[in-house]
Amino acid sequence: MTRGLYFVLIFLLVCTAYAQQSCSQLLNRAEDLYNDGRLLEIPGLIAGCLEEEINFTEAEKIRARKLLTKVYIFTDNEAAAETQLVELLTVDPVHELQREDPSELRVLMAKFRTWPIYRLEGKFGINMANTSIEQEFFAFSSDEGHKDYDNTIGLGWQLEANITRHWKKGVEGGAGVQFRSSKYTVLSRPTNHSEELFTTNIENSQTMFRFPLFVRYNLNYDAKKKRLLPYVLLGGSFDYLFKANYSNASRNGGTSFTIDKGRDANLLKANQVNKTNWSAFASIGAKIPMNKGNFGFVEIRHDRSLNLYNIPEERYSNEIIYSDLQYVEDDLFLNFTSINFGFIYSVFKPTKLFK
Repeated sequence: MTRGLYFVLIFLLVCTAYAQQSCSQLLNRAEDLYNDGRLLEIPGLIAGCLEEEINFTEAEKIRARKLLTKVYIFTDNEAAAETQLVELLTVDPVHELQREDPSELRVLMAKFRTWPIYRLEGKFGINMANTSIEQEFFAFSSDEGHKDYDNTIGLGWQLEANITRHWKKGVEGGAGVQFRSSKYTVLSRPTNHSEELFTTNIENSQTMFRFPLFVRYNLNYDAKKKRLLPYVLLGGSFDYLFKANYSNASRNGGTSFTIDKGRDANLLKANQVNKTNWSAFASIGAKIPMNKGNFGFVEIRHDRSLNLYNIPEERYSNEIIYSDLQYVEDDLFLNFTSINFGFIYSVFKPTKLFK
């Protein structure tokens, strides 16, 4: 049974290869007929090969559809020419006409939309929190000392999905959603009235959904043969913080204390941080052209919060954080720098724009 299936598979492969070879020969013959001006013989010669997807390679499909488009143009069959041009642009959405192509084909293509109706992009990034301290605070008014913020320990990550649409001359707009996980650490060394040194270690982690809107300007947007297409991007975002915790929080000095992660470390529940915020961001990056109008890309981005991360008036409201941990949140803006890698998928719909 297995041997029989094996021979059937070999037979089918041989038949497919023979059909492809035969159709390739027919396409070459059709192109010779076109050069000889025998246009009416061409459609019937290669129509059967186009009906079966496996009979032509992709490059041959492009040649065949383009050839039929020209044939129907010069035999005054405008409707059939338009149908074949749509088929051509479906196979090769970013098809470029060559110098030797007739002007009639250029006129016909100019009547059709050959750019994407929209693009879908997804990206993954690594982020680093950049805390901007407005003012430091300590648990007791008599305390002095300093706090060391370390944004490099435990880098965060993010996922983002966007939809974009090109407006004109390299300018496109977009909107999307981002999931972000981030963290930073604080080492607080307040000196209280008895001159005894207390050290508090805090690891502050955040998880948020962000909803960005942006405008991107693409340099060399119409240079299809460029290997890199640089761009700059500006935007704003509504940020929704749905998780903010002390993933680690302990105090040394005097009687040591470690916060209960499950009960006391929830900063949203303790009303210490803002659940919603607004931010602005800017990016520089480069798109890498791929097949069929798609792109890979890499970008560096900086996000700047427009409002404080913490709630100043609630600074001393939580007794466990304030009294037992002997720590209070500073007034700070939670900013981010990130590097992102992604893919852009272009959605084409070749449609006639005007008669």
